[in-house]
Amino acid sequence: MLSKFEPLYSSLQSHLTSLKDLLTSTEDEITKLLSAATSDEIITLSASISKGVDDIQSIMYDYREITSSIKDGIEEMDDDAQKTAEQMEYDSKMESNDGGTGLSLNPVRLSSTVSKLESRFARCLDTASMRISAIERILKSNPSPPPAQPSVPTQSTHDGDTSPALSNESTIVIQSLLERINTLESNSTVHKPNLSLPPIRLECFDGSNITNWPAYKYQLDELILNNPSLNEVEKAFHVRSSLKGTALALVSSIPTHKDFLDKIIKRLELEYSRSKKITLYVMPFIMEVILM
Repeated sequence: MLSKFEPLYSSLQSHLTSLKDLLTSTEDEITKLLSAATSDEIITLSASISKGVDDIQSIMYDYREITSSIKDGIEEMDDDAQKTAEQMEYDSKMESNDGGTGLSLNPVRLSSTVSKLESRFARCLDTASMRISAIERILKSNPSPPPAQPSVPTQSTHDGDTSPALSNESTIVIQSLLERINTLESNSTVHKPNLSLPPIRLECFDGSNITNWPAYKYQLDELILNNPSLNEVEKAFHVRSSLKGTALALVSSIPTHKDFLDKIIKRLELEYSRSKKITLYVMPFIMEVILM
């Protein structure tokens, strides 16, 4: 028996097709952010991605409106048998994926997919911006021109062809970075600090089980954060080295400058800390395990 809402289901599939195309193209644009070479390129890509996300949200709004219309229509049916059949049809579709796009027909799951896309955009934009900013700082601190590169032409020989200029720019960036690295390595050889610290063994934390957080935070406090023999940089190094998985991803976008350690700890606490009541209840058991 054909559903009386078949035209609306067909409309949902049409929206999924449009949504799939936009998700794919926007994902590709986000990936390009990670290889952007200039601030202008980041700005251009960000504008394009933002438009794509806005278009995706518009489709999602229409999609939710259609599913709401179907649900309301089923609810208003007088024939109990037909109402039950239509409800089963609707539930079945909401638990399935569209054959053409592979996307879930459930609007809640679709919203989750879109949210992940937006989160990836934010992470990649942050990473790309920090990378370009770091490159620009290095170039400003090392203004001397790099050695000439005979094999790379400095001007385009074809109208409209910008690839030689881009190659030359990339060569300049790479050369400057190499010179900066060599300088830093040379300085570290001459003025090598005494970092011969006793090894510190930390149990890693990946964020997959929040009940492990109190024990992990306790060992951080005892072995790292309250350790007077470590400076801020060394403490931050030990903390990040002990993180894995989603916990590491959570703090990976924090810039490595002033208050770096403090920001890492605050972000982890915001994500994983339980209420004081739960912590006070759990900690005695954790302490017992640690001291065994």
